[in-house]
Amino acid sequence: MKEPGERIRVLIVDDSPFSRHLIADFLDPCWFEVVGFADGFRSALDSYRTYLPDVVTMDIDMPEMDGVEVARRIVDEEPDARIVILGSSKAGEPVKPAELQGVAKFLQKPFEPVELMNTLRSVCEGDVADEVFNNCYPADFIASFVNFTKRFAADIFVQPVSNGKSLHSSGVSVIVGVTGQFSGKMILDLSAPTAKNLATRLLKQEPKDAEQTNVVIADFANIVAEHAVSKLNKQFRGAFLRVSPPGIFTGENFSITSPNMDVDVWGIETPFGKIRFSVGFKREGV
Repeated sequence: MKEPGERIRVLIVDDSPFSRHLIADFLDPCWFEVVGFADGFRSALDSYRTYLPDVVTMDIDMPEMDGVEVARRIVDEEPDARIVILGSSKAGEPVKPAELQGVAKFLQKPFEPVELMNTLRSVCEGDVADEVFNNCYPADFIASFVNFTKRFAADIFVQPVSNGKSLHSSGVSVIVGVTGQFSGKMILDLSAPTAKNLATRLLKQEPKDAEQTNVVIADFANIVAEHAVSKLNKQFRGAFLRVSPPGIFTGENFSITSPNMDVDVWGIETPFGKIRFSVGFKREGV
């Protein structure tokens, strides 16, 4: 198992130079280090022995010897090798589990960068447990909100309100999406007067109009989400969480629903007015 803070060292095996560099570009350098490239069995075995990578990506379709056979031969000679096969299959036929003996995992093409990173991470570190993640993220998000807000408002009071699937808007709602191994959303909901009061404090002057107020509140929400996600990524290196641009919705006659996830909601008393803060996650693909 890799220790927290260590990058995962990857050897990429593919006969196509374009594909090798495309896969390398898929890997976030914060968490992965590409230590070498190879284009077949002999160069892959030599590179493995030279670099001792944590994991090998192996294209299934190569001219002299297919990736499954290359993987078998490498594992025969280097039993500690962890190999992830990338591809569909020969002649369009599904790859049978028996064919993958000695292979750590098979990743079906086409795939997104986060799918590749999740697969490589799970091979090296094991899956992030849903229960552990779910127990951590609410505290990290509300702590991010409190810590940032206390920089300009000492007197705030946080009270858990509910755990459910919907939130009725008070006037201005900012939704910040989060993607990665777990997908989720954070919602900052407040009345228009509260939004204006908060924006005035953040700008140190009254906003010129409602549009500027909303933009400032969206920026505020985005910073809160980014700080929380940064902390979670340090705790769960394989989560690969990313914050999406915030969306702003105004009005009081709508509810924001989250049918596929339970959402924790807090009521927060601030010098600027009442704010409701909510966050929820589910494992991607569930």
